Amino acid sequence: MKKYKLKILSSIVAIALVATVFYNIPRTEYLMSDRITLASDVDKLNDVSDLVVLATVVNDKENVIVKSGIDGHEMFGYTVTTLNIKTIISGELNDESVKITEEYYESSDLTGKIIWTEGTYKPAKKGRDYIFYLKKYPDDSSYSGMYFPVDLEHGKYAIIKNVKDKTIDGLSASELDISKKSDLKEYKKWYKYVMKENEKYLED
Repeated sequence: MKKYKLKILSSIVAIALVATVFYNIPRTEYLMSDRITLASDVDKLNDVSDLVVLATVVNDKENVIVKSGIDGHEMFGYTVTTLNIKTIISGELNDESVKITEEYYESSDLTGKIIWTEGTYKPAKKGRDYIFYLKKYPDDSSYSGMYFPVDLEHGKYAIIKNVKDKTIDGLSASELDISKKSDLKEYKKWYKYVMKENEKYLED
């Protein structure tokens, strides 16, 4: 059974980690998705996104662990996830699929498999449909050609069948496919806005 651990670092450890990363790799090598807040409010999502899509998460995910070139210790990781595009809501894309980075990765210790995740982000489920608000990585990054969800879970919205017939206020974190540690009330506000804005793309 998978075990989730929230990666919570103390200030000292966080500073040491950042210093190690800065020392070993160029700045453009970082994942960017949780470094700054891009959308201060839900109505800013479209403005800060390079691509907005209704898409299905493909089954094969690539777990990537970045290790130090000095002593080989595990520095950080991420997952490369492929999305099959159903509808391009905004932005331009010439392919029928797109690769994104999700800020979580799998490793293991004596207790078994562990999933490390940034903040309160919860991995997108294989085979499930979502609306993703995505930001493109710079061309000079080693992630060139890929995208990342804007502001972690604020860039990912699970599609719930007949959601218009439900009371969104009554949905659980599990139904919304977000972490139980997320601010559920605030996320529902964003979810309502996203579903209303994209209602025409969700019609059967």
